[in-house]
Order: sequence, then C-alpha cells, then structure tokens
Amino acid sequence: MPIKLGSTDITTLKLGSTDVSQAYLVSTALLSSGYDFENALLFDGVNDYVALTTGIATSGDITLSCWFKYTGGDMGNIYGNSGSGSMSIRVTSSTQVRWYDGANNNWTVPTMSTGVWYHLLITKDGTVGRCYLNGVESTNTVTLNGTMPTINQIGRYHNGTAVPLDGQLDDVAIKAGYVATLSNAQDIYNSGNGASPEGVMGALNVWYKFNESTGTSAADSSGNSNTGTLNNFTGTYFVPH
Repeated sequence: MPIKLGSTDITTLKLGSTDVSQAYLVSTALLSSGYDFENALLFDGVNDYVALTTGIATSGDITLSCWFKYTGGDMGNIYGNSGSGSMSIRVTSSTQVRWYDGANNNWTVPTMSTGVWYHLLITKDGTVGRCYLNGVESTNTVTLNGTMPTINQIGRYHNGTAVPLDGQLDDVAIKAGYVATLSNAQDIYNSGNGASPEGVMGALNVWYKFNESTGTSAADSSGNSNTGTLNNFTGTYFVPH
C-alpha cells in the first residue's frame, strides 16, 4: 500500500541515494509487495484429486495454508484421507468452513463471493481448532478430536464418493508441529497480494505451488520430496492465478 506524505502517495522510499522497496512497522509491511503465484490447479468437482507420497499426521499441532477460488455453495473437500471417513476439511458454504473428524466442526467466516481468490489458514493446537480467512480469525473456535488420520490427499474425501473439490487451489502448505498465529495469517495474506508461507512460517512439511504446466505430478517445494500425484485430471488443469 502507498504511504501518504501530506496529500501525496509515495510508493518508493529512498535511503540516501538507494531506493527501498519495502518498509515495516514492527512486522507489518507498509509497502505491500506482490507474490508471483504463477499457476494454480483446477479441480473439476467430479473425481480430480492429488495423492501425497507420504501422509502428514494431524494428531498433534498442525497448520494448513492454501489459496482457493470460491465457486459458490458447497465447494467441496480440500484436505482428506483416502482410507478413513473421519478426515475432511471443506468449504461448505459462503460463510462456513468445516473440519470433519467424526463430527462436524464448523467455523463461521466472512461472506465469500464466487469467482474470488481467498486465503485460508487453519490451525490445530491440541484439540483447539482455529480458522483464518484472508487474515481474519473466525468468530468461533472448535474442539477437535485429538487422534485423527493423516492428510494424504488434496481435493477428495475418503474414497471420493462425497463432494469432490470444485474449483482452483494454489500454494497448498502444511506444517506439522506448528500453530500459526493471527499475524502469520495476515502476513501470508499480505493485503491480498500473497506471500511465501515458508518465508512466514519457516520450513514446511509439504508445499505444492502447482506451477507446472502439464503432467501428472505436483512438485513439493518444501524440499521433502513429498511429490503429489494428480489423478483423473484431463484437459487444461494448470491455469494462471
């Protein structure tokens, strides 16, 4: 965002003869810099999903971060487990996000509009679940099961029979053993400009940028070689973000 000097907006600061591209007030950026999203992955709402090479445990503390383009109504499942019907994180309506762990745990979030990109960050601290949409914490916390299955797929619930994901995902990041803060959520959202989740939270367990253009694999940018295998995608599914 620009800084005002009297009635004049300035977008570049100078330190002596050197341009400064960013300034901070504590940890808050005063000049928001844009993040290069490149591509996103388009799910068809029928049977597309991404299988992780190695599942990520959710029984301990965990943070989940992603960007999604809202398509309206019950958009479907973002995170799931292929072998268990007790693991689902899903956008169920324009005002609700759900973590299902054998019971419906619903967060109320600000109203979303169709065709718009949103940043979603979810944390589990012991059994306390929190949800942040575009850097705004939900109006309620939820109580989660302490012994849940791993996350081993993206875009599908269990064996795929219920509400597959319909829409676009980008920058899917998971960090186990870490509980992100409101400040973390705000920094990644970055006034809608986006920021690297690894840059904000440190080393991740898995990070899918979905910047490929073709093929059936999603590279893991965390460095852990947890490659995602794309299943049932056809046509053009890597799309500009």
